[in-house]
Amino acid sequence: MFKYQYKIKKRGFSLLELLITLAIIGILAAIIYPSYSFYIVKIRRNNAAIALTDIAASMEEYYAVNNKYDGATLSNLQIDDSGFKDFYQINITAGSNSYSLKADPIGVQKEEDELCQALVLDQSGKKSITGMGGASDCWGL
Repeated sequence: MFKYQYKIKKRGFSLLELLITLAIIGILAAIIYPSYSFYIVKIRRNNAAIALTDIAASMEEYYAVNNKYDGATLSNLQIDDSGFKDFYQINITAGSNSYSLKADPIGVQKEEDELCQALVLDQSGKKSITGMGGASDCWGL
């Protein structure tokens, strides 16, 4: 008699296609995330290095006015700490004719930056670190 044929229209994606797409996205995320994390740590470290060089310039201005480094603090040097305060703590050790600036990582930066750890800058411009990496790699300026 009558033959009815129903056409089934495909709409959307099959479950297999969706699973393959999710697997590809997962693989790409697993490859990209470690690189992204590395660059975030490096950017934070560079912000601390820039802050130390800015503080060193302010220390020289302080010395020009007071004829000594002793007594200089972040507050009286009017340093804006918004770029590093969540990831580094800056310590100033100053004498009458010398100073040392140290940026110690805190929080997540301390956990993730095992290579460089603390950045150190003195009055002669000598840059060093307390971690296992090379000073030139860690300072990155």
